[in-house]
Amino acid sequence: MKKTLLIALSLIFSLCFSQNTEESKPHWVKKGVITFLVNQSSFDNWIAGGISNVSGTLGLNYDFNYQKNDWTWENKLIANFGLTKIKNQDIQKSSDVLEWNSVVGKKTKGYWYYSAFLNFKTQFADDLDKDTKGPTKFLSPGKN
Repeated sequence: MKKTLLIALSLIFSLCFSQNTEESKPHWVKKGVITFLVNQSSFDNWIAGGISNVSGTLGLNYDFNYQKNDWTWENKLIANFGLTKIKNQDIQKSSDVLEWNSVVGKKTKGYWYYSAFLNFKTQFADDLDKDTKGPTKFLSPGKN
């Protein structure tokens, strides 16, 4: 499973960053957003209660789409990882997503397409709980 994923991701990224030698319309269209969010709340003297905390999240939402003649290949990569520190508590994960969706299609006659869909969904780490047995592993549970 690990080797298959590595080969597939290598193929996508090598195709995404390869040079287009034709003078016509580019075959690859790449677009996306990278976000970094930070939040901090402090409630030192609030009568109604409240707990001071700080959190941060790093996200990636990217599309890599290919079209040439009757072939299309659409890829979406979604990655998100966030941590939260609440006063008097250990650091906790607030977000942990790694997802890749891929659709390849071949146009036939008229409006008909033959297509195949692949979805790979996992998370970056097990969890941050100290009671968990063993070390935290990358791509867990996707590599099991």
